[in-house]
Amino acid sequence: MRFGPDQIIKCPHCGFLAKKTNPLSGNTFGATLWSDGKVDAPMLPDLLDVTKCRNCQNFYWVDTAEIIGEIDFDDRSETWKELEFIHKLTLDEFAEAIDMGVGDNVQRQRYLLLQFWWSLNDKIRYDRSALSFAREIRERQTVSASSDENENQELIASQDETQSQDDPVDLSYLFDYLFDENRPNYQPLSSEDESGYLKNSCDPSIEDTINARNFILSQYEEKLQDYLPKLSALLDENDLNDQIMKAEIARATGNFAEAIRLLETIPDKYRWITNTLIPLAQQGNRWVTELSRD
Repeated sequence: MRFGPDQIIKCPHCGFLAKKTNPLSGNTFGATLWSDGKVDAPMLPDLLDVTKCRNCQNFYWVDTAEIIGEIDFDDRSETWKELEFIHKLTLDEFAEAIDMGVGDNVQRQRYLLLQFWWSLNDKIRYDRSALSFAREIRERQTVSASSDENENQELIASQDETQSQDDPVDLSYLFDYLFDENRPNYQPLSSEDESGYLKNSCDPSIEDTINARNFILSQYEEKLQDYLPKLSALLDENDLNDQIMKAEIARATGNFAEAIRLLETIPDKYRWITNTLIPLAQQGNRWVTELSRD
């Protein structure tokens, strides 16, 4: 992976300056392919198409920002080097951008919807990231609930035994269990270090991981059911990649019959994909999964 000099761009709204990387090349060596279409490639730069200004808090598309200069590798000036890099949107900020209509054309709408989905799936791709983010949600809820007793009652309400399986399920009670130090096999989760990795090396139990993933999805169920059908409508079923993504959207939103229908029409040479995804749909599994030819 090769980079050119960092570029300095100006916010179109307020003129605030920020740095952006300038990748010249990359490759997919050692990449991991996921069922939602995301490719994790350590040697492929993660380009940011949209950002949020740290000064005025407005969203803007990076390609609309004026480039006012570059920082050469041998530049000794500290004027621009001290600038921060453009902000990478969080999961909730992608949702905010979608709701604000920042996607002002079809291509940008597709980008925002897809990035929201990928960002949400990023929270459950790996066992420990699921547990970490679920804990973060729970802590935010606890802080919010402490200022509003009525909200607190909603957060701690357990699932009604008579509730239909089709109804949204409040899984917040799972975290009273997950973080109960007195329960059997309790393993504390340490905070993340600067690189984003959890310092605690113990592995989470399968039960805890399942609970964490279900809890996370339950918290974003309304947005999933709103955004993903909109993304699916922008995809072309006659395009193989889009067809697989449409099938995964159907599976992610609980429409398992539609997911199976789409997957069964994929050519046999891609059986390494369908042999993974069809059984998951048959099992009622909505989670993103890794795809491998092995």
